[in-house]
Amino acid sequence: MGLYQNPPLSFGTADHPKGIFVDLLQSVAEEEGWSVSYVPCEFDGCLKLLSEEKIDLLGPVVKTKEREKYAIFPNEIVISNWGVVYGTSDFVPDTFLSLSDKCVAMLKDDVHASAFMRLMRRFGISYRTKYFHSYEKVFRALQNREADVGIANRFLFLRLGKNYSDVRSSSLYFNPIGATYAIAKNNPLLAKTLQNHLHRLKQDQNTVYHTVVNSYLARGSLQQISPYVFKIIVALLVLLLASITAIWLFRREVRRKTEAYKIAKEEAENHLLQSEYLRRVVNTVKEVNQVLIEPLSIDAKLQKVCDELVENRFYSLVWIGCAQKSGHALYLKYHSNDSSGYLDETFFTTTDPSSDFAKGPSGQSYLQNRTVIQDTQNDPNFRPWRDRARRAGFTYCMATPIRYHLQGEPVGVITVYTSNPAGFSDKEQQLLEEMAGDVGMMLHAQRLHEERERLLHERIENFEQTVLVLNDVIEARDPYTAGHSNRVGEYAVLIARACGCSEEETKQLLEASKVHDIGKIETPDSILLKPGPLTSVEFEIIKQHPETGYKILSRLAFFKEEAQIIRYHHERYDGSGYPEGLKGGEIPRLAQILSIADTFDAMTTNRIYKPKKSKEEALEELEKLAGTWFDPELCRIAVDILKDTKIHEEISQLPSTQLEEARFAYFFKDPLTDLFNQNYLEFTILLSSTLVPKKTKIYALTLKAFTQYNREKSWSEGNTLLKTIADRLKSSLKDRKIFRIQGDDFIILTSKPLPSDLPESLKRELLENTGIDIALIDGGYVREYDSKRLYSFVRSL
Repeated sequence: MGLYQNPPLSFGTADHPKGIFVDLLQSVAEEEGWSVSYVPCEFDGCLKLLSEEKIDLLGPVVKTKEREKYAIFPNEIVISNWGVVYGTSDFVPDTFLSLSDKCVAMLKDDVHASAFMRLMRRFGISYRTKYFHSYEKVFRALQNREADVGIANRFLFLRLGKNYSDVRSSSLYFNPIGATYAIAKNNPLLAKTLQNHLHRLKQDQNTVYHTVVNSYLARGSLQQISPYVFKIIVALLVLLLASITAIWLFRREVRRKTEAYKIAKEEAENHLLQSEYLRRVVNTVKEVNQVLIEPLSIDAKLQKVCDELVENRFYSLVWIGCAQKSGHALYLKYHSNDSSGYLDETFFTTTDPSSDFAKGPSGQSYLQNRTVIQDTQNDPNFRPWRDRARRAGFTYCMATPIRYHLQGEPVGVITVYTSNPAGFSDKEQQLLEEMAGDVGMMLHAQRLHEERERLLHERIENFEQTVLVLNDVIEARDPYTAGHSNRVGEYAVLIARACGCSEEETKQLLEASKVHDIGKIETPDSILLKPGPLTSVEFEIIKQHPETGYKILSRLAFFKEEAQIIRYHHERYDGSGYPEGLKGGEIPRLAQILSIADTFDAMTTNRIYKPKKSKEEALEELEKLAGTWFDPELCRIAVDILKDTKIHEEISQLPSTQLEEARFAYFFKDPLTDLFNQNYLEFTILLSSTLVPKKTKIYALTLKAFTQYNREKSWSEGNTLLKTIADRLKSSLKDRKIFRIQGDDFIILTSKPLPSDLPESLKRELLENTGIDIALIDGGYVREYDSKRLYSFVRSL
């Protein structure tokens, strides 16, 4: 073991080593029959010996990504620590801002030094640095005024403070961390054995672990107690004895208020801890989403997903299982670092319903196509893996399916193990499910991409027929695309002729306009047809369509010029466009004309969640975009020529048939009741002139005391009752639009009268003996509503 001076954690000589990490290792060595020798070194030298596998282990060490390249870290933390800024009797800093232009002494390659430098960079504070090879040299530099302040951990002052009378501890604490052992990569058995011992020793208060830690920390603390403190304590005791009679009179009230304070404090601390925990989960999911849009292979992305998830310290292990084409086994293809040995060669799970190995979270998640969470020690279905989970320190296991789209069949499962005693919260579960959805969407996009590549490798005998077939595919998926392409072609030709383009250029522009969105063939339906704003991941996927269109057409000899136009028709004059961020004259002229025509048609067409502009409004908007999105001169010519253009008023991306409306509303269904949700209600009100007949009225059906019913019966019983009510409404109110809002209320849009006894019949048939009352409220005509009035109506329920 490497031995560097870091009292009370490790210090002494090779013959007389001391410290918490030394004594703990000696205890384990005696049980295992090991012999331990100690190699004195300075900290950075110890790390070098460990990376060269010249020593077996080192402690204390903080786990970092860089150190994981050459060392294995047990999951168990030996002791918590944090960084402290130390000053002198001449200067004790009270804020980080007061360190500006100061000389800072620190240990090279120290994790607290690295954290301090990141913190100072974040605040933009400049300072000077002096590096040393041991903490004792840092304190010596302060004592000798070679530096203004120094960086070290919280324990060092307990042991070294008495030797340096001019060194003072400040109130600036930072970088809370957990220190443990680092084991050389060539000795995984040592790492596994040490992990098991640490886990066992920390569970029992009577083990050598707690004896050693308490011994060193208590010993260090007592050395720092000044004689004046004892005098103060004696004085306080005398004062207490003198005041005890008065205190007794207030004893009951003090006890009551103290208890109330403790409860409030615990609630506040729990809320703070939960908020911090969820913040960590959100950051982890954000990092995973960033991985999904990186230009990596599928294997590299999925492996990196596992690695990013375990960066959250509560997620101990993550693996992704892929469904086999035949048989029931879940192929464990990707997993994070498994220092616990949980996923050894004997690990097995399956989707065979008759097997006990299919009753765990992974098998059940795949079979039931939903998220499954199990308590690793108490859930009987987790029995086959219980012992290994206990050894690894896992408390709960969650598995969620990977699907190409929301209602699709699973193609795999993401399984996450946590050491959090509270398991997975509802919000945490939701975040991980959304992350799994993004993974599935990425896989689906890749599958379409691979299919496209396969098609493009086939011999192309007739390029015109191929292009038309591909364009037909897009039209079949989204009828709006066909009309849009034709209209863009009309506008582009008008602008091109006004700009003095040749007939050949005008023809190229027309042909490019017809197929300018051909790259959307690889865009998943869930994005292409989505009636709402896109997420960042979805937008990154749809931004690929110009490049995809270019790759498709550039392979055809007679479409190379058109391919260039299509490739750059989303570039912007100021460089804010894509795919390459070209600006000004770098953008091909014909691509700029296509961009203006494309934008003008988008503005003057009813889109899914954005009403169209009038021609005058669209032209005014184009003028505003001159110099930012578009070349000012081209934009001026376009606005001039488009003033006399007739707009196709009948064009709309809104649903016009029952089938299209069902497809459209699919994105707005309430998962529990299969009714429409509040988002679709708001959308329907926004476009009521298009989506509902003129005399349509709005009614609210409200349930009173439903929350009390949930408390008395259970949320599950409440959900069952809500679904029953929803089914009854759907069967009795056919051809009406019904929405579930605010959990236990329903909105009905109808142009036909409602049954007068609707509330009474529902109460009689479904709500008898439930304590729930029901009321029907007439809200007037839908076309009298806007978003503000709808909000007021819903809030009044």
